[in-house]
Amino acid sequence: FGVLPPSSLCCFLFNFLVFSASPNSMNMSSTAACQVQAVFQQYFFVATFLWTAVYAANQYMFVVRNHTSTGHYFAYYSGFCWGIPLLFVIIAGSDDAFGESGTSWCWIKEGYGGFRLGLFYLPLVVSVVVAAVCVIGVVITTLRLPQPSKNGGQESGKVRESILLSIELSGLFVAFVIIRLPSIIHRIEDFSSQATPAWVEFAHSLLSPAQGFFNALILFTSRHTRARFVRAITHARSGRYKQGEGDGLLSGVDGTGEEQDEERGARSIGSPMASLTRDIYDGEVRVFTGTWNVGNAVPPRDLSAWVEPGYDIYALGVQECNYKVSKHEKTPGINVFTPGRDCEQHWFNIVKDHIGNGYTAVAARSLWYIRIIVLVKNELVPYITNVDSATEATGFFHVLGNKGAVGVSLSLKGTSFCFLSCHLAAHQAKVKERNSNSADILNGIRLGERDIEVTQEFRHVFWFGDFNYRVDLPRETVIEAVRERNFELPKANDQMWREIRAGRALYGFEEGEILFPPTYRYERKKKHPLVITPGNRSPSWEEVTGEEERQYSQKKLRIPSYCDRILFTSMEHAAKARECMILAYDAASPHTFITSDHCPVHATFAVKLLRSPPRALRGKKYRITVSELSCKRLRPVAQILEKNKKGLNTADPYITFRSVYMSGPKCTSVAKDTLNPKWMREEEQVELECTFKGDDDLNISHIQVLVKDRTMIGDVDLMGQGAIPLAGSLREEGTTFSSVLVLRGKPAGRIEGLLQAIEIP
Repeated sequence: FGVLPPSSLCCFLFNFLVFSASPNSMNMSSTAACQVQAVFQQYFFVATFLWTAVYAANQYMFVVRNHTSTGHYFAYYSGFCWGIPLLFVIIAGSDDAFGESGTSWCWIKEGYGGFRLGLFYLPLVVSVVVAAVCVIGVVITTLRLPQPSKNGGQESGKVRESILLSIELSGLFVAFVIIRLPSIIHRIEDFSSQATPAWVEFAHSLLSPAQGFFNALILFTSRHTRARFVRAITHARSGRYKQGEGDGLLSGVDGTGEEQDEERGARSIGSPMASLTRDIYDGEVRVFTGTWNVGNAVPPRDLSAWVEPGYDIYALGVQECNYKVSKHEKTPGINVFTPGRDCEQHWFNIVKDHIGNGYTAVAARSLWYIRIIVLVKNELVPYITNVDSATEATGFFHVLGNKGAVGVSLSLKGTSFCFLSCHLAAHQAKVKERNSNSADILNGIRLGERDIEVTQEFRHVFWFGDFNYRVDLPRETVIEAVRERNFELPKANDQMWREIRAGRALYGFEEGEILFPPTYRYERKKKHPLVITPGNRSPSWEEVTGEEERQYSQKKLRIPSYCDRILFTSMEHAAKARECMILAYDAASPHTFITSDHCPVHATFAVKLLRSPPRALRGKKYRITVSELSCKRLRPVAQILEKNKKGLNTADPYITFRSVYMSGPKCTSVAKDTLNPKWMREEEQVELECTFKGDDDLNISHIQVLVKDRTMIGDVDLMGQGAIPLAGSLREEGTTFSSVLVLRGKPAGRIEGLLQAIEIP
């Protein structure tokens, strides 16, 4: 808190001396000493609890919003916490508030009324509310961190420690309230013209100006606790814990030294190039992805009309999956996922039972009623590594999980995958909110390396869910087009693709061709009489209602829309090599899943697998030189964040290179006042020292780049990020590269240059 402890101590001593010299308030109420005392006390009093609220907000930014550079905000914090109190002092002084009644124990008098009361309590109330909301958000988010099973051992202990430390740190705000109690009691009694007990006046006079001192003392004594808290949160958020088999989840490694050494090599995946001397691929896998808004109704156990058999990987996401499970519907025996949560375990077990015993569930995760489960064919299980999961809430204050996303990532042989299930903001007009939700998910959800968006971390990303983007056409026009099987008309007026083409959201993502009707909003039968069907399949709409056609709902007259979508993207160099090909994209018949007003959607893919890097007892060291480096068409941070679009039109950019293969990040020099920086001189070359298992390992890897603006502060300094493939860099002449930069789902420019790699003896 910097100057707070000595300032509050001086104010405390001054207050005590004045009180000792003139115990009768009427004898000192108009003295100059009293006025000085009142000014100092008001200023430091307001500053103290503003700093307390700022401390809570800083915790919130780190834990909930996942900002890792919050220390850079200190300049803003200082200006706010020292400037606002000065404003209150000026307001009070302009109204001669530091006059007759300006003693430390007689601030509120009838003559000042609500004005004086507001000056005193408004900052206090606002600060306490902000601090309380932030602390609640921190605790809730910490409790939502991935918690390993009992077999997780030490890792499980780290998560428990982060939860306990979060609660322990909230003691700062409890102490703040306790220290303020005498002052609050004094104000209430004084304002109500009651006689104030002497002990209250003494306690108020002594404790009030010392608030900052006590805050600093609490922070000083808890500094080791806070350091452990940061380490525990960082570890838990990075998510690379070993999951226990007792959960029914795959560990991915067997705990041996060789496998743990292998894990690091499989974390960053690179690019195939025609110039490589040997085939870098090791077959392909077929991936099934699906999404369904369950509509908070009990789903059927028969999923065959949606989930097809015979794939290598299944990734299924659901939204609004919250319903009461009756006793006869509960899965018998031991539930391997989340004991104690009937709905969650019921749904996950429905999926597991439907797909069958030939598959292993590698991950299952929920954020409120948004869920995802990933299953892999048993014979591929030995090749799975780096299983991770995470969530990002985009509801109120980024704490409520009614909207947001859950994600799972894994590596299969040498290829990394990421799967996201989301539920974005609803209603026709909420396009900007949906864009903001998707940007917050990309910015906030962290799978794999921290601070890198998933599209630049994983070779292939599959994003599915209830995106809630609507069709901007009259309702009857859409219904008539659907009757005529004219799906081009609603697609041409789809909000999602309008936003993607404009570069406002989800940049780089693709979608299969839509040849099915809008999936929302149908009439539903949330509860219907039992209908016996052949093969015990789920009854159709006609069998339940007697109606031949299932109509779009008349309730609220929603426009039929493609709310449920499956998108995919690959790293730029992988996309050029056509490593991921979509096979089919379709929706289930609207007559099958009648308990929800949404239809399930699925998409299937064929994905080429990179070979796993060969094992080596010791890695080889390489020096990679980056030269002729330049960036094109960078955008100011304010424009990317859609804030102050008419503000700065320039920047002072520099580039940070990072990789799990490097011992630490390396940076270029700062280019002044430009959005098209160049580093062409020999002294501006960047040399990166990396360790790989061999040449093949290097050729399938990439280096991550972060373009930042030196004129900005903290996490808002990021201008773009990308991935540079290393394939071909071992050639004598090196290899050129040109990679797209993205940020929060928006295009952010391009980076180009020359790579030359040599092995260090």
